[in-house]
Amino acid sequence: MQGIFGGNGSDGYPKQLEFIPHKDILGRYFRNMGLPNNRRISLEDLNNYGRTTVTLERINATDVLPYPVR
Repeated sequence: MQGIFGGNGSDGYPKQLEFIPHKDILGRYFRNMGLPNNRRISLEDLNNYGRTTVTLERINATDVLPYPVR
């Protein structure tokens, strides 16, 4: 998956990480935590899950993979 920064935050910086060709793929990855679709993932959700970080592994010049959800 090729990752890019996208969306416009209120501070003028990108507010999300998107993967090409499907922008929702990282969100689907997070849904493996048992969260419902179409809802923002909060810090409280991550704390309840027991992880607040995501590790992405670069596999070549343009592609990255998230580490598996435990």
